[in-house]
Amino acid sequence: MEQKDSAQKHTESLFGGNELSRILFESTNDAVIFTEESKIIECNEAALSMFGFASKNEIIGKVPFDLSPEIQPDGISSKFRANEIITAAANEKNTQKFNWSFVNTDGTPFEVNVILTPFSNDGHHFFQFIINYIPENKYIKELQESRQAYHEAELKYKKIFENVQDVFYQTDLNGIITEISPSIEKYSRYIHADVIGQPIDKFYHNPDDRQKLIDVLTKKGEVNDFEVLLKGKNNQLVLGSVNAHFIFDESGKVCGIEGTIRDHSERKQTEEQLKLSLSLLQATLDSTTDGILVVNHLGEIVSYNRQFKLIFNHSEEILKAGKDSIAIESILVQLKDPDMFVTKIKYLYENPELESFDIIELKDGRILERFSYPHKLDGVPIGRVWSFRNVTERKKAEQQLQLIAHTLKSINECISITDTNDRILFVNEAFIKTYGYDSESELIGQNISIVRSPNNDPEIVNQILTITADAGWGGDILNRRKDGTDFPISLSTSVVQDENGKTLGMVGVAVDITERKKAEQALRESEERYRLFFEGSPDAIFLADTETGIIIDANPAAATLLKLPVNKIIGMHQTQLHPQQDVHIYKEIFQSGIKKINSNNDTITNEIYVACSDGSEIPVEILSSVIQFKGKSIVHGVFRNITDRKKVEAELQSKEAHLSTLIRTIPDLIWLKDINGVYLTCNKMFERFFGVPSAEIIGKTDYDFVDRELADFFRKNDINAIAARKPTSNEEWITFASDGQRVLLETIKMPMYDSKGKTIGVLGIGRDITARKQAEELLRQSEKKYRTLIETMPDGVYRSTPEGKFIEVNPAMVKMLGYESKEELMAIDIKKELYFKLSDRENLGLKLNPEELDVYPLRKKDGSAVWVEDHGWYIEDEDGKILYHEGISRDVTDRKIAEMQLQKYSAELQELIATKDKFFSIIAHDLKTPFNSILGLSEILKDEAKHLDIATIIQYSGIIHSTSGNTYQLLENLLDWARVQQSRIIFNPEPILLHKVVNGVAELNLEKAKRKKVSVINHIPDQLIVLADQEMLKTILRNLISNALKFTPANGEIEIAAKSGPAIIEISVKDTGTGISKEDLNKLFKVDSNFTKRGTENEKGTGLGLILCKEFIEKHGGTIWVKSEEGKGSTFSFTIKQS
Repeated sequence: MEQKDSAQKHTESLFGGNELSRILFESTNDAVIFTEESKIIECNEAALSMFGFASKNEIIGKVPFDLSPEIQPDGISSKFRANEIITAAANEKNTQKFNWSFVNTDGTPFEVNVILTPFSNDGHHFFQFIINYIPENKYIKELQESRQAYHEAELKYKKIFENVQDVFYQTDLNGIITEISPSIEKYSRYIHADVIGQPIDKFYHNPDDRQKLIDVLTKKGEVNDFEVLLKGKNNQLVLGSVNAHFIFDESGKVCGIEGTIRDHSERKQTEEQLKLSLSLLQATLDSTTDGILVVNHLGEIVSYNRQFKLIFNHSEEILKAGKDSIAIESILVQLKDPDMFVTKIKYLYENPELESFDIIELKDGRILERFSYPHKLDGVPIGRVWSFRNVTERKKAEQQLQLIAHTLKSINECISITDTNDRILFVNEAFIKTYGYDSESELIGQNISIVRSPNNDPEIVNQILTITADAGWGGDILNRRKDGTDFPISLSTSVVQDENGKTLGMVGVAVDITERKKAEQALRESEERYRLFFEGSPDAIFLADTETGIIIDANPAAATLLKLPVNKIIGMHQTQLHPQQDVHIYKEIFQSGIKKINSNNDTITNEIYVACSDGSEIPVEILSSVIQFKGKSIVHGVFRNITDRKKVEAELQSKEAHLSTLIRTIPDLIWLKDINGVYLTCNKMFERFFGVPSAEIIGKTDYDFVDRELADFFRKNDINAIAARKPTSNEEWITFASDGQRVLLETIKMPMYDSKGKTIGVLGIGRDITARKQAEELLRQSEKKYRTLIETMPDGVYRSTPEGKFIEVNPAMVKMLGYESKEELMAIDIKKELYFKLSDRENLGLKLNPEELDVYPLRKKDGSAVWVEDHGWYIEDEDGKILYHEGISRDVTDRKIAEMQLQKYSAELQELIATKDKFFSIIAHDLKTPFNSILGLSEILKDEAKHLDIATIIQYSGIIHSTSGNTYQLLENLLDWARVQQSRIIFNPEPILLHKVVNGVAELNLEKAKRKKVSVINHIPDQLIVLADQEMLKTILRNLISNALKFTPANGEIEIAAKSGPAIIEISVKDTGTGISKEDLNKLFKVDSNFTKRGTENEKGTGLGLILCKEFIEKHGGTIWVKSEEGKGSTFSFTIKQS
């Protein structure tokens, strides 16, 4: 123990309180070992895994080189070689690197690389071993990984075992339960500990069932679905289904039984509910007006209702016989056509999937509708349901209606008759033809809605029947043909009544008004289109009488053109629209135009001026035609203001002259060929190509100036441009004939068309791009260099739009944010999906501080945070508008986490120091007080002993002894607590008999308990085992029992008990003492709380014992709590793991 404490103390100094160093030490994949005086004092988990140790306790104190084979692979003694390495490292004070062979705990050798470093700290000398596998010996690592996989599989099985719904159990050959799943508690209220070790017979309601199960198992080797009644913890009965088989050992000998138990109690309840449902179903069948008969696939009657019995006047004996053949015989004598009845039954029994409907007539005049449906279970027919409905009265009414219907067969309108349920009873031939059906059988019996269009107003359709019943209905609605097309009808309806005024049905008379609707719609649309055109046309429109020439109408554009209101224009003569000097010209145009229009029914176009009311004259283009309106010929004239066009034409003529000059002086080569490749024109620059003036080029082809191969190349490009009907481009090297200069041309060729769209030639433009190409190549090489740099950078590089979309990212940025590809990252919305807070993006301040680095978190694809250090900037256009944002981001998550942890640890350390200072102040005071009493009384004894009587000396000695004992316990608690705070107490849990430990601690307090007449009772079961550090557990119990004695008055009781759970033990110390107030309960277990209370004999405490109990219990992974009531006592409880 002392050796481990010493090692623990030195280990703490290895990291100097640096938590980050410890985290790195524990998380590295390499095995790391620290030694002092050749023995291991610390190692990480990787070292335990490498050497095959389960815990640090197994490896601490061993010599690393003792874990080696006697001989190294090179034939040298491991001991000799190790001494050389240690001596060299110690003398030279530097790091030694070497290969070494170690042996695992299972005897497997493995080779590793070792880095051995000597160092000193606090006057102690240490060695650090860093060990990693040699790549060639990966099989060792694979072996360890397979062990880990086995361990994980074992945990997975355990997880399944603990969560299985059925009860899994195992017994030995004597019927003693050796294992059972936790699900036993769900069915029986027993927990795992209650059942283990018990005979299984104890849980059978009828012990004979156990022997029956064994007999079946012995005979068949297994048991399946064996139903038994089992007893729960409170003697409640559980109906279970048992499956079981024998267990065999490695030699094949039977060593036990294992099986599963499934609770069938709920199934029994379901069966009872099914009986109730069947009873309700029978009541429902008996209440319906239809006769119901249910038979199975064997022809046996399964069920029937009272109405079926009444319809066919069956006796109870016939139906109770259960054979449908007997019931059918009874029915056949009542039918007009028994053969048809039997044929249909036989056909349906042969085709169990089919449904059926037909009409049967009885000899007594009754008419029945017969329905038949297959009775299915899980989609498979298992019988048939027959339904019989008496429709005698309804059929009589239908027959009357059908008589009336025959008289309507020859009417041209669409006639339909429906019953009160809107089912079609009759349609005439016109109806069938109009709606596109082949025969009336397709419609009879169908609901009239089959011909109604769903595009009707539902309110109108729903009102037809109601309004018809009152006074008849008439109107236009949409109906639907068989092919699904809608058409309009004009419908009128009336009701059909019997002699008593009872409504029997409804008659509808419909006429297809499709053509009428089309004509009306076409007329409305035509008038509306013309009116919209006339009123909205930007051109002036005049209508004039061809005989008189008087204007009869004009549109708003005409008023705008003439600057006169329309009412002033109407009534004018056509000649008044033009300047006086042009009237004779207009008359000639008008008269000749009218003759031409009348002879060819054509439109004529002329250009002339109109005279405005302000005296101005405006050039117009007139389109004239003659139209017929109400039997009269009307001149329709459209006047278009061409003032702007005239200006444009003048400007165009001027620009053509300028363009001709520009083409001849432009540095590009420009030429025009006809469709045969003959040059029509070219500019000055093009003359250099052939080395002759344009006059010698025009009228010739490429074949007159260059070799045939090049001429064919030019001709092919011309033909491609014409065929493409759009501009085409290509690059070609040419040599100027004028000076021999060789250049790269970018040639654009586009087809040229006349005003009718006919191809008339090819326009070519050639631009010298030699210098540009050279610059592009230099730029491409530069971009390639920088692209490679960006793609391989470890930092993220990005460019994004102000709206929040990436337009470029490098692979490092994709990896940093956890996405699979660039495309996936570039598809996200930066504002919504990348930033945790939008203000992080908006507050970057990149324009003001381009050199400043911002640090903030970004959201990765999986939702986690990555902290980045971002250096970004804006790219703006000439006007200062932001085009995009680009920058470089570095992953600083590890650094940020370290900073935050450092801040957290600093705050926690400051709080801890303040708490400890306050606590030590309290402890110092509590230590000083008893010493004052001891010193005072011992001084009296020293100076006055010879003058004191024996009783007084005994009294003073008792006080000194009691005070010293209490002070010693305080010091012992204080030392234990200090060691916990310094992590110097080694936690060594082991299986312990709890009852024995409690007895030992109670005996320490036995004298005090007797003196106070307090009973200490140990309720702990003798064989209850817990997993705990024995010394820590004793300290916990010592403090809790001591406190209970302190606050329990004479004749009181202290009870120590334990309660087992699935994996933990709950231990409690209960007293009948003074109790604790609710206000003071919150002060317990806290270092910064100075809560103390005098005992029943004025004993004083510090509260340190409870603090130490809490520390030790939490070390075990448990919790401690208290329940107390003033004047009634307290119960301190804590949990600890069950062994």
